[in-house]
Amino acid sequence: MIYAMLYISRIMLFILIFLGKAYGDILDKFPYQQDYKTIYITDDISLSGYFIQGGLVYGQAPKNTIINLHKKNIKIDSQGRFIIGFHHQEKSPILLMINNVTHKVTIKKRDYKVQRINNLKKKHVSPPQETLNRIFKEVALSKEKRMIDSNYQYSFGKFIAPLEGYITGIYGSRRILNGQERQPHYGYDIAVKQGTKVTAPQSGKIIMVADLYFSGNTLIIDHGHGVMSSFLHLHKILVNENDII
Repeated sequence: MIYAMLYISRIMLFILIFLGKAYGDILDKFPYQQDYKTIYITDDISLSGYFIQGGLVYGQAPKNTIINLHKKNIKIDSQGRFIIGFHHQEKSPILLMINNVTHKVTIKKRDYKVQRINNLKKKHVSPPQETLNRIFKEVALSKEKRMIDSNYQYSFGKFIAPLEGYITGIYGSRRILNGQERQPHYGYDIAVKQGTKVTAPQSGKIIMVADLYFSGNTLIIDHGHGVMSSFLHLHKILVNENDII
């Protein structure tokens, strides 16, 4: 395996599960380890993982099985493996359609913390009018990249933490910025010294390298089957778009 080494000043690690608009995290240090379980939908179809809001499950089924969730077909590989991610506010139960038969699966409600951050620059909380066109284009580009649902199978391998550091923000927390509520936080903030090396959490293809208004130097790795990891606020990026790492 080849590791992508990135130099950062501060990193926000997003493990994003893009099956529709689902988000989740798959790090070893996932805080809901006790919620991991395996369930059998039928005798030959199983799901293993975290059945909670923002969680991720791995499935096994006969390779010709047709699975649909939220009106979207779930990709199944040649070995009958598939992945499902649950939305930050996923409603329970989900209705999983398997070969035209509906199965109800219970999803646990998750408690999200509130994070208040003050003394931020005004332009990063309420952007000036002249920057809106840039922001809209960047949002559209990011969405386009994150809707990719490739056939790479790296997502079925073991993921590792990209580095060790002080965690200053966690997945799902409500963000109150300068007293104004903004979108929930869909990743982890890990504080480390500038120049700290970061390892890719798993192999994949670099599908985006860009300097964005809100997140600065940003990189997205596609691990396949809708699983991606994003790195934000990088000090320096040493890989290129379309690289396989």
